[in-house]
Amino acid sequence: MLRILVLLVVWISGPQWCQGEPTDAPWTAAIFSADGRTVFAGSQAGVTEFEWPQMNPLRTFAVPVENIHDLLLTADQSTLLIAGGTPSESGCVVELHLTTGHSQTLDVGEDVVLRVQLINGEKKLIAATAQSVCYVMDRETRRIEQQFGGHSGAVLALQRISDSLVISAGTDQTLQLWNPADGRPKRTMNNHVAAVNDLVTLMKSEGATGPPATPDLPLLLASTGDDRTVRLWYPETGRMLRFVKLPHVARSLAFSVDGTRIYAGCDDGTVRILDVASLRLLADTPTPCGRIFVLARHPGSDDLLVAGQSGLTRMQP
Repeated sequence: MLRILVLLVVWISGPQWCQGEPTDAPWTAAIFSADGRTVFAGSQAGVTEFEWPQMNPLRTFAVPVENIHDLLLTADQSTLLIAGGTPSESGCVVELHLTTGHSQTLDVGEDVVLRVQLINGEKKLIAATAQSVCYVMDRETRRIEQQFGGHSGAVLALQRISDSLVISAGTDQTLQLWNPADGRPKRTMNNHVAAVNDLVTLMKSEGATGPPATPDLPLLLASTGDDRTVRLWYPETGRMLRFVKLPHVARSLAFSVDGTRIYAGCDDGTVRILDVASLRLLADTPTPCGRIFVLARHPGSDDLLVAGQSGLTRMQP
């Protein structure tokens, strides 16, 4: 069946516009290429690569994933990892080779894969699933070598800090720091009072100020959840630094390039900009994309791709 990609252009408070498909195929995942010249976005219709910032569609890939939840590029930009699956039936990570368009599927668990990360020189992947387990898989042998079962519900967020430390969070309201080499927990942070939807880290090299970070830990960790809060943490100690309550639930976070602001993409289609030092609300920017699922920040600027229920929006804060 020939799919027609419709370009919808909307100007909102500056040079921002929306590229979208029908609302029955929301955009649920997005990632920039390392050079920032293109961006990949995923929906139930497949994965589309867009030119940035013009947002002209370059190519669309039909992939064997019923529900796409996360995208991740390898360091050499040759392979796109696509996390998803069929709810309550199977989870998978599809490795899409961008040069040839060929793909191979790595089967993971008995429920959808919601997040994916790479470790150990990209030889292994970590798949966070809706069945409460995080699996560590060898990409070549396709064998599951380790797993972390410290969550009691779906794992909605996953961040790699190093090969020996990962942070995950989910519907059980907790943030868990654990070692993917042995699956052992290192620390639990449980101040959220509802599901945790996203995690984002700010490394010392990215310009934030604060207490010295250990080699394996980021300087700051931000989380957001269904309790409508954004919380800042020092993961070295597990101490929550501060929090703020938003008027609507946020499902995705991003730090600014200089580490002084947090962008929160919310269910009401608004991106809220917070000051890191105080978590004071600096601005509300409505978008035409409905419920926001993903904020992807450009690697070289504070330009954002906002992926949501009704389309994709380029936002320049």
